[in-house]
Amino acid sequence: MPTSYTPILKLALPANGELSGTWGTVVNDNVTSMIEEAIAGQASVSSWSANAATITTANGTTSAGRAMMLDLSGTLTAAGTLTVPTANKMFIVKNGTTGGFAVTVKMATGTGVSVPNGTTMIVYADGTNVIRAAGDVDLNSAQTLTNKTLNLANNTVTGTLPVANGGTGTTTSTGSGSVVLSTSPSLTSPVLGTPTSGTLTNCTFPTLNQNTTGSAASVSGASSNGYGTRTVSTSAPSGGSNGDIWYRVS
Repeated sequence: MPTSYTPILKLALPANGELSGTWGTVVNDNVTSMIEEAIAGQASVSSWSANAATITTANGTTSAGRAMMLDLSGTLTAAGTLTVPTANKMFIVKNGTTGGFAVTVKMATGTGVSVPNGTTMIVYADGTNVIRAAGDVDLNSAQTLTNKTLNLANNTVTGTLPVANGGTGTTTSTGSGSVVLSTSPSLTSPVLGTPTSGTLTNCTFPTLNQNTTGSAASVSGASSNGYGTRTVSTSAPSGGSNGDIWYRVS
């Protein structure tokens, strides 16, 4: 009875009484090496025909379809398709192709998994469909995390988190302390410093301290009631002193 091979990994199954004196070669080349390839082997897939490629598993010889890791390279001009053997098998697939297109990993029939360009995913062929393995986290695409705790210590998170999601909606900030997000905030005891400009329309002013130092600018305007031009100044009028505020109608 000749040597047969396992259905999934195609490992040699020598028959009893066969291979006298050659067992070492068969075991080393057609069994041991093939097991290592299935557990830790990496195969390159770089030849594409119409953006499609097929890998197979051969009896007792090295094959891309047996390898654990598949390194996809070469150039795609559209979304690609990689067909793997119809058998139960796990693959770690790295889409390093040129062109920016995703590659769908599938068997000859059934559904598959789309691996985005520049992404590495763990996929599992169950003999019917290729599915994405649980626990695989693709950091290059949107993910939904339910009941998970993220530890971001010693990591930098970039981008803008919208206000509706608990963020500030900004990418940069200055100063320190509390952040005001309202478009019409009510500020309690703010310290504004010395503004360089501003519009104070509709503001309510407190009574001015008459001992305030400094010079006030002259204010004048046309009369609206027939009494001429009104001027306010701190310059001393006849009989007055500097610092007095006087009002003249001319």
